[in-house]
Amino acid sequence: MLITSLLLPGLNPLPGERPCEGADFCGGGPGNNLFWNLILPLVLLSIVVSHELWRRICPLSFVSQLCGALGLQRTRKGPGGKPHLVSVDPNSWLGKHHLQLQWCLLLAGLSVRLLVANSNGLALALLCLTALLGALVVGWAYAGKSWCQYFCPLGPVQAVITGPRGLLGSPAPMNARTRTTQSMCRTISPEGAEVSACVACSTPCIDIDAERAYWKNLSGKRGLQWAWTSYPGVVLSFYLLILATRPDQVDAYAYLHSGAFSFDTRLPALALQPIVSIGPLSIPRLIGIPLALAAGAALSSWLLEGVRGWLEGRLGEGDPVRRRAIATHRTRLLATVLAVNLFFFFKSNVFWFAGMPGERLIAFAVAAITAAWLWRGWWREEATYRRESTSESLRRQLARLPNLSQVLDNRRLEDLSALEIFTLAKAIPTLGLNQARDIYRGVMEDLLRKGRISRAESLLQLQELRQSLKLEDQDHHAVVRQLAEREPRLLEIDGLQRQRQDLREEVARESLQELMQVAGIEVLNPDTLSDSQRERLDQIRLSSGVNPAEWDSVLKVLGPDSPQLQERLRQRWGQLNRARELQVLLERHALGDPLLRPLARALKIRNQCLAEELEPRRHAVPLESPEDATLAPGSLAEALDLLWNDPDPDTAGWVLMVERTRFPDHVPQRLSHPRTGLAGSAFLEAMRRNGSCDAIAELPVLARCSLFEDLPPAGLLEVAAKGDVREWPQGSMLLKAGDRSEGLGVVIRGEALVQVSGREPIPVGQGKLLGEMGVITGDPRSADVIAGPGGLQLFWLSTEAFELLLHDSRGFTHGLLHQLVERLIAREKPLTPVAVG
Repeated sequence: MLITSLLLPGLNPLPGERPCEGADFCGGGPGNNLFWNLILPLVLLSIVVSHELWRRICPLSFVSQLCGALGLQRTRKGPGGKPHLVSVDPNSWLGKHHLQLQWCLLLAGLSVRLLVANSNGLALALLCLTALLGALVVGWAYAGKSWCQYFCPLGPVQAVITGPRGLLGSPAPMNARTRTTQSMCRTISPEGAEVSACVACSTPCIDIDAERAYWKNLSGKRGLQWAWTSYPGVVLSFYLLILATRPDQVDAYAYLHSGAFSFDTRLPALALQPIVSIGPLSIPRLIGIPLALAAGAALSSWLLEGVRGWLEGRLGEGDPVRRRAIATHRTRLLATVLAVNLFFFFKSNVFWFAGMPGERLIAFAVAAITAAWLWRGWWREEATYRRESTSESLRRQLARLPNLSQVLDNRRLEDLSALEIFTLAKAIPTLGLNQARDIYRGVMEDLLRKGRISRAESLLQLQELRQSLKLEDQDHHAVVRQLAEREPRLLEIDGLQRQRQDLREEVARESLQELMQVAGIEVLNPDTLSDSQRERLDQIRLSSGVNPAEWDSVLKVLGPDSPQLQERLRQRWGQLNRARELQVLLERHALGDPLLRPLARALKIRNQCLAEELEPRRHAVPLESPEDATLAPGSLAEALDLLWNDPDPDTAGWVLMVERTRFPDHVPQRLSHPRTGLAGSAFLEAMRRNGSCDAIAELPVLARCSLFEDLPPAGLLEVAAKGDVREWPQGSMLLKAGDRSEGLGVVIRGEALVQVSGREPIPVGQGKLLGEMGVITGDPRSADVIAGPGGLQLFWLSTEAFELLLHDSRGFTHGLLHQLVERLIAREKPLTPVAVG
C-alpha cells in the first residue's frame, strides 16, 4: 500500500499534511510523508524500546524468509551427495566484511535520499522495490536471516540502537523455559507450540541473545567499533546537509521541524550544483554529500574514541583488559544515546498533527527512555552477564539435589536471582567434593554445548562458580579431563563453531521429536519408519541446515544406543524410586489421618503406571537395571508438592483440601503456583476459591470408610456425587428386618444401633457401614437399625448408584472384595461383634 501510494500520482496528500502548502518548491504525495515522517521514526523508536518487536515484524525480513517457507532455497550437495542449504561462511569475505558493506549501503541510501528520493515518489518506490528484491534474492541464496545479518543497511543501526538490550527487551539467558528466545527464527508445531527454526546463519546472533552478541562483539568484530562511534556523526551531518539545502527565503527551523524538507522537489536539479567552492575547486553535491556524510562519521568516531580513552583513564588502576572493555562499553552507550536523541531532536514532528505539544512530548519521551536505558546499562559488565548465563545452568544442576526445598525456605528455585543462585551454592552444607564436581561438570558441559564458553575461556569465566562450590583450579582441570574422555568433540571446536552446531542440531532434534510424538515411537530407528515418515525425515534434515556429521549425531541422540536416552531412563527410574518412598511415607501418615488415604492411593496408581511404562522400555534399550540409590528421607510436603502437579485435577484439589484443613499456612503459597499446562476441574476450582463444595462434609468420612479405601480422590468424589446425606432423629427406625435392601449408608455423625433378636444392640459409629450386605446379596434386611442418642446422619448410597459404581470403578470393586474378605474372616470369629444389615 505504501509503494502504491508512491507510484500513483493521482493520490493527493491529506488535508493539512504538507505544512509548506503553496510554496513553489513543495511536491510529493502522502507516501513520502508517511515513509519519512512517520514510519521511519516509529521503526527507530520501536528498536529503542525493544529490538525484538521490530525484528519480528520487519517486512524485509519477512520477504527474505519466503523462499525458505516455500522450500525454494538454493541447495548444495554435501560430502555424502545429499543436498543441504547454503549458509554464509564466517571466514569468507562477506562473513568478515559484512559490516563495512552494510554501512556503505546505509551511507549510499542516505546520499540517494539527499540527492533525489526525498520528495520523489518514483525514486523512493524504486528504492523500496530494490530492497524487497534484494531481500528475496538473498533469502533464496542463503539460509536463515542472512539478509538481516549480512546485507540489510539497517542491521548495524539496529545493533547500535539496541546495545546490550532494549529497554523492554527480554533477558535471554534468564529464560530457561524455551529455546526460542527473543526474535530468533521460529515456527509453530502441529501441537501449536513455538519451536526453533534456526539454521545458525550467524553466531553470536542478536535475534537469539542480543546481550551475548553485544559482549562477544565488544572487541575483535571488524568495523563495528567504527560504525558504532560514527553513527552520531552520520545523523548530525545528515540533518546539517538538509538545512544547507533549504531555500534562502525559508526559515531553517520551519524547513526542518515542519517537515517541509520531505516535499522539496528541487533536489534532483541541485545534484550537479556545488555544495562547496574552494577557490577554483568546486565540489558538486553528487560527490560532496557522500563525502560530507563520511567526514561527519570520521569526526564523530575520532571524538568518541577520545572519550573512550578519557573514560579508561578515569577507571584508575586494575586489569587493563577489563578497564578497556568497560570504557568501550560506556562509550558505545553514550554514542547510542547521542545518536537517538539527535535524530528525534531534528525529526521532532513524528506526529505533525499534534503540533508543538506533540513535538515536545516525543522529545521528552525519547530522552526519558534513553536515560533509563543508559542508567541500566552503565554499570553492567560482561562478568555480570556471564553470571546470569551461568546461573541458569547452575540452577538446573541444583534442582537435582534432594531436599532442596528445606534450604530455600519455602521459595522456588526458579524465582531466585542469579546472585542468589550462586549464594545458594555456597550455603548448601551437605555439598561434598564429588557432588560439587558433578555440578561443576554439568554447568561446564551445558555452557560448552551451547557455545557460551570455549575450553580456553572456561578456567577464567567459571572462576566465580568454582568459588561458590568451594572448588580449586585443579578440580577444573580434573573436570576437563573427564569431559575430554567422554566427549572429546565438545572440547575440540571453539565456542562459535559449537554454538552454530548446537543451534542446527537443536532444530533438527526438536523436529524429530515432533515426528516421534506423532508416530507414537520412543526410539528413532529410520529403518522402521514408513515411506511418508522417511520423506519427512529428509525434509527435516534439509530445512535444519545440518551437515551429514551433525545429522548422524542427532540420530544417535534419539536412537536406541543413545547415552542421553539411557540417562533419561535412569533419571525416570530415580524419580520412580523417589515417588515410591513418598508413597510409603503417605501410607504411614494415613494411618493417623484417613484424609491422606486417597492421596496415597493416587500416588500408588501413578507409580504403577510409570513402572508399567518404564519396564518394557528398559529392555528395549541396552540399559542395565539401576541400583537402588540411597535417597534422603522424604517429607509430607514433598509428597503433596508431587501430587499437586498430578495430571488428575481432582487429586490436586484434594491436596488443597488437605492443606486447608491440616496446613492452612501452606495455602497462600500453593495458590501462588498455578498448575501450568494441566487440566482443571470443578472440585479443584472450588478448593481454589474458598475450600468449600457440596460434599465437603462427607468426604473425610468417606475417606475413612473401609469400602472406599482403594479409591483415589476422583473415585471418592464420584461416590459423593452419586449419594446424598440423610438424617434421622433419636430412636427412629431407618432399617427394618425383612424389608427390601434399597441402599447402604455410612455414618457421618451420631450413632446407629443394630438390634438382632436375643442380643444386645450393637452400636455403629462414624465411618462405619450400614446395610451393605443386603445390597451385595440382594437379601432382605436381617436386623432392625434405629438412630442412637442424639440422632443420626448418614451418607446414603442407593442400590442403583451402588451397581453403577460396581460397573464403572475398579477401585470400588476392589474395595468391595476386600470388605467381603473381612466379612468371611469375621464369621470365623463369632465372638467379634460385627455390624449387620
